[in-house]
Amino acid sequence: MSPVSPFFPRSFSPPPPYSKPPTPKSSVFALTRPRRPVFCTVFTVLFGILIYLNIAAYRSSGLSLDSLYPSNFQHLHDTTENTREMPAARIQKKPRIERLKVLRGEPTMRFRDNLRDDLNYVHSWISAGWTNDLMTYANVIYIGLISERVPIVHYFNWDVPGTPTDVRTLPFSEVFDLDRLSNEIQLPVVEWDEVKDPSSQEIEELGCWNVWEAVQYRDHNPRWPFNNTWAKQGLDISWTTAPSSVKIIPNFEHDQWARIWDLAALTFNYGRSQSLSQPKESNINHHTAPPDEQLACFDFVYFAAAVHSEEFWYALSPVWRDVGRHIHWQPALQDLGNEYMRRMFNVPPGGAIPPFISIHARRGDFFDYCDQAGLPRESCYPTMDEYRFAIDRLRSAIEDKLGVSPSHVIMLSDERDPAWWAEIRAQGWYVPDHEGAGTLEKYGWWYPVLLDAVIQSSGVGLLGTPGSTFSLVAGRRVMDWQGGVYHEIAWANRESKLGVPVP
Repeated sequence: MSPVSPFFPRSFSPPPPYSKPPTPKSSVFALTRPRRPVFCTVFTVLFGILIYLNIAAYRSSGLSLDSLYPSNFQHLHDTTENTREMPAARIQKKPRIERLKVLRGEPTMRFRDNLRDDLNYVHSWISAGWTNDLMTYANVIYIGLISERVPIVHYFNWDVPGTPTDVRTLPFSEVFDLDRLSNEIQLPVVEWDEVKDPSSQEIEELGCWNVWEAVQYRDHNPRWPFNNTWAKQGLDISWTTAPSSVKIIPNFEHDQWARIWDLAALTFNYGRSQSLSQPKESNINHHTAPPDEQLACFDFVYFAAAVHSEEFWYALSPVWRDVGRHIHWQPALQDLGNEYMRRMFNVPPGGAIPPFISIHARRGDFFDYCDQAGLPRESCYPTMDEYRFAIDRLRSAIEDKLGVSPSHVIMLSDERDPAWWAEIRAQGWYVPDHEGAGTLEKYGWWYPVLLDAVIQSSGVGLLGTPGSTFSLVAGRRVMDWQGGVYHEIAWANRESKLGVPVP
C-alpha cells in the first residue's frame, strides 16, 4: 500500500516503547529447575493423551476439511469424496470448485437479479489489445483473489489495424479453460454473459471507480472500452475518481501504474469510505451513485502492479504467479493447435510432437520504432544471422536445462513480405500454413492469432521480440508449462526491459 495511502486511520501512530527495561530477576522457572525433568515427563504424557482423545473425537464426528472454509464459499465445493476413508488424500487434494454456484441460476435480464446476497463480486473492462486484455483480466481476477470477491470477466474485442471492424467478440471461455482456472486458484471465475442475458435490453445503473484519471494527467475521463462495451452490457455508469495515492509513482506524468493492493482496498468498507468523492453523473439517467459495494468495478486495470511498474516483465509478479500461469487454453483449442503442429512436422494423427523452438518475430506495428530512429526496414530489424546466433544460444540453454537439443524451429510473425518468408523457409525452419489450411475461412479472424499463441506456448524454447507482451506471455507459458527457456532477440532499436535471457 502506498505510504501516502488514505487507508491508514488518521489517528494511527506506532505504539510507545516499553516504559521499563526487562527485569534482571531470575525467572520463576529457574526456581523449579531441579524438578524440570519430572515436570516435562508429566506434561508430555498428558499432552499425548489429549491429542489422542481429539483425534478419536474428530474421526467419530465425520467432520471434513470443508468445515475450515469460509461459510460464503463452503457450499461451492463438491464434497462427494469419502473423506472418512481417505483423510490423507483429502488433505492433499484441492476441493472441486463449482463455478456457477456463485450465481442464483441461469442468466437474468438484470445482472443484479443473478448476484447472491451473501457474496461480493468484481468486474472491469478492457482497452489494450488481446494479450494486454488477458493481462487486464488476470489483474481483475487477482483483485478478486485478495479481496475475496468473485471475478466477472467478459469477452475479448477485436482491434487490429488494417482488418475488418465487424469481427465478432470472443468469449473468454472459448479460449481459456475457466473451470480449470477456478479449481487451480480455488476461486470461482464467471463470465458476464453467465450473469446477465446478452439479449437483455434492460438499462441498469451502476457506480464504479475511475482509475484512469487518477494515474495519468492527459485524459480527464474514465478509460473508454473497445466496442462500446458498457452500452452493450446495458450499464449506465457514474464514475468516482480513485484517490491519487493509488499511483505507484506520485505526480510523475510518464508513469501511469496503480498499486493493485490500493485498488483492492477500495473494495473494502474502510478503504471505500475513506476514498469517496463526488461522482461524475452517468450519461443516460444522469445518476450519481457512489461505487457499488456488492459489484466493485473499475474502468481499466491493465496498469496495475504490486511492487513496481510493468511488473509482468519480472518473475516476481504475483498476478502471473497466482493467476496468469493458471489460465490454460481450452482443451479443444490446444487440440487444434496440436493438429497444426503435427501437420507442420509431418507427424501422423495422434503421434508425438517433437520438442521444438519457436520464434516470435513481431514486425508489423513495431516498424514504428524503426521509423522513430530514422532507419529503413532492412537495416532496422534483427538480421537472419542474428536470429541464427540467438537460436543456437537458446538451444544450448535448453540442452543444459532439459537435456534435449531441439532441431525443429517454427517461425511465427505478422510480417507480410513474401521474400522475407522465403528466406525463413530457406533456413529449414517451419511455418504454420494458415492460408493452405483455410484457418481464416474455417474459424474466423481470431484463430490465426490464437493458434500462433498456442504453438508458441507448446515448445521447449521461445525466442521473443523485446517489448512485445505477446512474446512475454508466451515465454512465461513456456517456462511454467513446459519447463522450458525463454530468450529475447538482441535488438538495438527495441531494447528489452529484461535483457537477454529472460529470467
